[in-house]
Amino acid sequence: FNENKRIGLNRFELFCTTGEAQVSGQGSDPTIIFELSRDSGRTWPLSKQLQTGTLGEYLFRCYTHQLGQGRQIVIQCVQTDPVPTVWTGASIEPEEGIS
Repeated sequence: FNENKRIGLNRFELFCTTGEAQVSGQGSDPTIIFELSRDSGRTWPLSKQLQTGTLGEYLFRCYTHQLGQGRQIVIQCVQTDPVPTVWTGASIEPEEGIS
């Protein structure tokens, strides 16, 4: 659909419940692993930890930026901490004018 043009990604935001952390121990500062592939998911060279907020940070936003560019971009997110989290959507801010 993009005529095989490169897509630049300025920002990715995951919409999810935040501030639902454990009081202490595993899950007290929960993270989601964000991974980006530029070859349709064959390799995952970019990996970042996205914070989801400590206990009570209900307005925390889960995002990352400056993600580069590619033609066959695939994104995956994995939650690693035992905290209740509901993912409701995601948003991508593309970069304009890349050919």
